[in-house]
Amino acid sequence: MLLHEGADDRYRFGHDKIRQVVYDAIPGERRAWLHSRAGRAVETIAAHDLPAQAAILAHHFDQAGETENAFRWRVAAGWQAFQVYDNRSALAHFQRALALAESSAFNPAPADRLLVRERLGDLHAAAGRYSDALEHFTQAEDQTTEDRVRLLYKVASVHSRLGERASSHRLLGQAVDAVERLGAAVVGPLESARVLARWSILGETGEKSSEQYARQAEAMIAPWLEPRGPAQPLTWAEFDIFHGVLINGGKTFRHWERWSEAEDFFERSLRLAEAQNDPSAIGYSANNLGDVRLARGDFAGARLLHSRAATAWAQAGERWLEMAAHTHWGLDYACAGEWSAALSHLQAAQRVGESIEPTEWLASIHLCLVLALLKDNADAPAAAIHLALAEQLAAGLGQTFDTFLHPLAQAALLQQRGEDATPHLCAARGALAQGNDIYGRWLLSQFLPI
Repeated sequence: MLLHEGADDRYRFGHDKIRQVVYDAIPGERRAWLHSRAGRAVETIAAHDLPAQAAILAHHFDQAGETENAFRWRVAAGWQAFQVYDNRSALAHFQRALALAESSAFNPAPADRLLVRERLGDLHAAAGRYSDALEHFTQAEDQTTEDRVRLLYKVASVHSRLGERASSHRLLGQAVDAVERLGAAVVGPLESARVLARWSILGETGEKSSEQYARQAEAMIAPWLEPRGPAQPLTWAEFDIFHGVLINGGKTFRHWERWSEAEDFFERSLRLAEAQNDPSAIGYSANNLGDVRLARGDFAGARLLHSRAATAWAQAGERWLEMAAHTHWGLDYACAGEWSAALSHLQAAQRVGESIEPTEWLASIHLCLVLALLKDNADAPAAAIHLALAEQLAAGLGQTFDTFLHPLAQAALLQQRGEDATPHLCAARGALAQGNDIYGRWLLSQFLPI
C-alpha cells in the first residue's frame, strides 16, 4: 500500500522512497508554498505548545525559503535540544541558524547572533572540539557588560580544560576585575556570583580571601534559592549559575582540606541537580563529592559516586568530563590497591580522551596507566610506551608536566627494572607537599620502599 493510516487521523507512506519520489515530483515553487502552508497550520493548531513543535516549524519554514521564520524556529529548536542534552540535534539546528544569519537575505538582531554563536561554542566545548569552541566564543559579539563577562568566563574555562592555566587565569581575572570595578548591579548579580565563585579556587588569593569570594558568591545567589512553588521553577540559566556557584564553593573548601564544608556545598549542589534532573550537573556534583569521600578514605563510596558521574556525563555528551570521571573512578581502585579494576577504568578514560582534541589530562592518564600496568601485571614494556606517549603529548601541547605523576611514573618503572628510584620518589614527594592532590598520598604510599 502507498499509504497507511496512523494515529490521530494521520497518514504515512508505506516506504520512505515512495515519499521521496512523490515529494521530488512536486514543482519547487509549489513545494515551498506547501511548506509555508504547513508551517502556518502547525502554528495555528499547536498554538498552545509551540516550543514543542519548534523543530517541525524550523523545517517547514526553512524549506519554504522564509529565512526570518526559519531562523527563529531553528534557534528555538536548538535551544529545546540543548536543554535536554540532545547535542547532535542542537548542533545541527544552531549551525543552520548561523548559516541563515550569515545569508544576505536576513539580518537578525545582534542578541540573536550572540545566542547562536555562544550555544555553538558550548556544544563544541562539551564535545571536546576546543578550537571550534574558542572560534565561536571569540566571534560572538557581546552586547552588554554581562555578555562580555559571561564570554570571558567560558573562554577561560576552555583554556583551563586545555591545561593553559596562564591564559585561563588572565581571562578570568579580567572578568573579576569587571565585577569588582563596575559592581554586580552593572554586570548582573548572577553572572557576578559565577565569576567570583570560580575565582575563589583559581585566584591564588590565600585561604581567607578564597573563602570570602566563595561566601560572597553564595550570598549573591541566596535570594533566588528561597523555596519556590511549582509556578516559579528555576530557568535553565539560573540553575546553571546556582549549581556552578555551589560546585566552585565546594572546590574552594576542598582545596584547603576543609572536608565538612566542601561536602556541604557538594551535597547541596547534588540535591539541586537531582531536582532539576540535569545529567551534566549531577555528574559534576557526584564527581566532586566522590573526591571528598576518597580523601576521607571511603574508597567504596568514592567509586559509587564517580561511576554515577561517568554515566551522567556520558548521557549529557560531555566527553572531557566523562574522561575525567573514568580517571577518578580508576584512581579510586588504584588508591585501594585494586590495580586490575583501576587499569580497566583508566583504559576507558584513555579511549574517551583519544576521541577528542588532545589535552593535558590525557597525558596524565598515560602516566596513571604506567602505574597500573606495573602494579597489575608488571608489564614494563607497555608501561614504558605510555610514559613516552605522555611525554610526547605534553611536549606537543607545550605544557608543563605533571610534577607529581611524572616522577612517580618514572620511579615505578625504575623500581620494576631493579634500579634506584630514590631521586624520582623524592621529587614526587616534594611535589605532593607543595600542592593538594587527594589521590597522591594514597598512590605514593604504594611505591615507597617498605
